[in-house]
Amino acid sequence: MSQLPHTYYRRRFFDGRHHIFHSHGPGRVIRNDAELLVFDWSHGTPQRITDVLGWGVGTARSRLFDHRAFRAYGRAWWWRSRPLNITQVYDPHGQVIVERVDFATPAHTVASTVYQTDLYLDCFVGSDGVSFLVEDEDEVIEAEQAGLLTSQQRQAIEAELAVVVGRIEAREWHSWLDASAGTPFDHTLLTRPRAFNGHWQTAATYWPEEWDLTASGDQNGEKKQ
Repeated sequence: MSQLPHTYYRRRFFDGRHHIFHSHGPGRVIRNDAELLVFDWSHGTPQRITDVLGWGVGTARSRLFDHRAFRAYGRAWWWRSRPLNITQVYDPHGQVIVERVDFATPAHTVASTVYQTDLYLDCFVGSDGVSFLVEDEDEVIEAEQAGLLTSQQRQAIEAELAVVVGRIEAREWHSWLDASAGTPFDHTLLTRPRAFNGHWQTAATYWPEEWDLTASGDQNGEKKQ
């Protein structure tokens, strides 16, 4: 066990509010370099999953996971080189339940704290690594029309979605994730739960990711490559 870096994930809503998910505390840092931050954590008390329902695209009318499943552990990929944030959800026995792929701004670090902003498009992948569900494509259009998403960002996440789907259809999704992490998941090493909380703020509230990028000359709030 080690101490996880503080991470902040922002979701922007059309009514002007932002929701910030803050995570830190005990966990296992797997990788932390210029390309990627990967870390594992425990929820402590297993929690019933209620936020992912629906049918996988192209599957034989089966849910992506059993609706009775409980999540107990997680592994997260915060990409600094791709517009991705991936969460792998595990049951109390350390078996994968489902994976959530959020398309987001490339992760940005300020003073050892990592920030990322959600860009609306989502994809869920079943434990088989083959069944999947794409969500919120309508929100991408609305966000671009509302000025919350640039045309460059939309092109970037749609191109990244094509890469994700291509890996899934080629049956190499899990092998790619495992290779990028470099270390197998081991729930027995996660003996204490991480700390996390969420809060709402207005769009005018200071956001380090945006401020730092703007100060460096990027007026669109996008990471320079």
